[in-house]
Amino acid sequence: MTKVLVLATTYPRWKDDTEPAFVHELTKRLNTKDMETVALVPHYPGAKFEEVLDGVKVYRFPYFWPYKYQRLCYGGGILPNLKKSHLAKIQVPFLVLSELYYAYKLIKKEKIDVIHAHWLVPQGFVAAILKIFFNVRLVTTIHGSDLFGRDGQIMQTIRNCVLSKSDSITVNSRLTLDELLKKRPECMDKVHIIPMGVDFDTFKKRKASYKLLKEYDNQKIILFVGRLSEQKGIQYLVESLPEVLSQIPDAKVLIIGEGSYKKELLNIIHLKKVEEKVLFLGAMSKKDLVDYYNLASVCVLPAANMEGQGITLIEAMICSAPVIATNEVGIKDDIQRHRGILIRPKNSKELAKAIIKLLSCNSSKKRLSLEDIESIKKKYSYDKISENFIKELEN
Repeated sequence: MTKVLVLATTYPRWKDDTEPAFVHELTKRLNTKDMETVALVPHYPGAKFEEVLDGVKVYRFPYFWPYKYQRLCYGGGILPNLKKSHLAKIQVPFLVLSELYYAYKLIKKEKIDVIHAHWLVPQGFVAAILKIFFNVRLVTTIHGSDLFGRDGQIMQTIRNCVLSKSDSITVNSRLTLDELLKKRPECMDKVHIIPMGVDFDTFKKRKASYKLLKEYDNQKIILFVGRLSEQKGIQYLVESLPEVLSQIPDAKVLIIGEGSYKKELLNIIHLKKVEEKVLFLGAMSKKDLVDYYNLASVCVLPAANMEGQGITLIEAMICSAPVIATNEVGIKDDIQRHRGILIRPKNSKELAKAIIKLLSCNSSKKRLSLEDIESIKKKYSYDKISENFIKELEN
């Protein structure tokens, strides 16, 4: 039996949480007769410190006291939280030290054979240190946000340390792979592309609920799903709206997600005088989210910077919704192949034209066919993806 310790900072805090669950969805599928997974993730006020969630032992470590003042993780992500909270900045070293301490204890308690670190920092850094003390295999998964962008010399040194200590590295797309090899070409021999999958039992093509259909009757719904941050490019969606409305007056934007950038978005919405056409719905569980994907006339991810994969676009496509994204997303080949539109980043005029084009199409022509959906399912099936991860973890 191979025992795997999974380290992550994005993880459900409880059952049916609104936090992105892709790490947990993978982790629970890695539990087999020959492998057992244990997850160590940051604590959140109101969450259990220990529980079994879908068959996975989940340990949540505290990193600041009183617990109610933990500000660094969840609710939009670490980077946005750092920008909006001075308290979050203070908590960075406490998070790293606490994760290191609790991971050290868990490795001994659970007799861990492999560490699976999601994100280079801080999980990869913590795992690289632990590898010095324990004879364990280290598999590091890069999601994109931990690799893209410019950082100082200290951060580059930490990343290089993690990459050199990793026995195997996985990336979620060709885009992320190219960026990694541009910075560290010597990683070629130990890096593999394995995307994150999608829960096809939840996300599927179906008719939206009667309540939603009635609420948004005869409206063309433009849907955004994701963290509210400048990097996601939502501001360009808002800026495109006056031009869209001049051609499609019954269009409406629904924004699902949370984050510190909401205040700036509200200012842009006010300046563009489109308050009645933009609705913030907050974070949402996947059971509720699937209804909105099936309601949407188009799903948009106008990423301003590199987006390692773009899971929400995959979720939308298997619900048959047409998608628009910038050419900065990792799944751009899938978008082009399956009736979607790619545009240049930070270009609200080009985005407006793409939205108008799709909203003006006959509904049957713009929505994905069953053949398209099955093709996407084959690529992002957790059966295949978990099998590939098991090979990396057991190698």
